[in-house]
Amino acid sequence: MKIDANLRKKLVNEIRFVVEKIRTEKDLRTKIYYYSGVYGEMLRILNIDFDPQLLFAHNVINNSYEMMRVRADTIVLGRDTVIDFPDGFFDRLCSLLEELASNIENDQDIYQTLQNISCLSFVNTGNGYYLFQKGLLKV
Repeated sequence: MKIDANLRKKLVNEIRFVVEKIRTEKDLRTKIYYYSGVYGEMLRILNIDFDPQLLFAHNVINNSYEMMRVRADTIVLGRDTVIDFPDGFFDRLCSLLEELASNIENDQDIYQTLQNISCLSFVNTGNGYYLFQKGLLKV
């Protein structure tokens, strides 16, 4: 990822702030609200210092946020009680976000981490939850 060093540091700090908020927050929808800070910061940086890899990361994180938000709203509003966030979901999310921050900080490849975030958030869909129940999709 080829972005200005100060912007890189700003993004890494934002991701780490989000991790802390997700870990300490109890409310499901508030956890997801804080998660949106990751793609929000990526978008702000894209407007200053465009990078295709950062755009790809933004798209993956934004999509994963939307899957989580839709599932959380469905649960909280009582429209579907069949699919829930699996045990350890947010711990795994935080671990992946920490990995993403470290990879960005050290200018390392982020593809595998983004792929893992994509797979984790897919559990929040009907098909993804089915694959999780079959043991094909891991948290």
